[in-house]
Amino acid sequence: MSKEVPNSENWTRDYFRRVVEEVVATGVLKGARVEARPEWSMPGAVVVGQIREMLDSSRCYWIIGGPDVSTDIVNSDVARTPRDALRHFCLQWQLGADQVINASSKDPETGEHYRAKARRLQKQAEDLYEIVEADQFWSETNPGQFT
Repeated sequence: MSKEVPNSENWTRDYFRRVVEEVVATGVLKGARVEARPEWSMPGAVVVGQIREMLDSSRCYWIIGGPDVSTDIVNSDVARTPRDALRHFCLQWQLGADQVINASSKDPETGEHYRAKARRLQKQAEDLYEIVEADQFWSETNPGQFT
């Protein structure tokens, strides 16, 4: 049975709202109010957008999330476009997962738990990197900058 593809506009809006709420709940952003907007999505899989604090609009971040994609945040200085932001997340996750795998190899009792999580993160990064490299998913007309 095939998986139903969600309405793209609704899914992007609704899932992005969840990602924003998750990021705000972490306390990374210090302002009480934020402005956020989705920049790119593959409905049902992943959404990439930007968020900034209303009181300090100079602090802008890329955020990412999806049903099977970890929610994450990074300073917008690392990427100009959503595609570049996704590329950055992939690299960041690969490097982080490698560090966890190497560090956890010294702990046979709890290490496997961390290695399993790191392998899932590596798989996310690899899958998303395939999307980054596939030109048919990208339009470079929107540079993804708050104005």
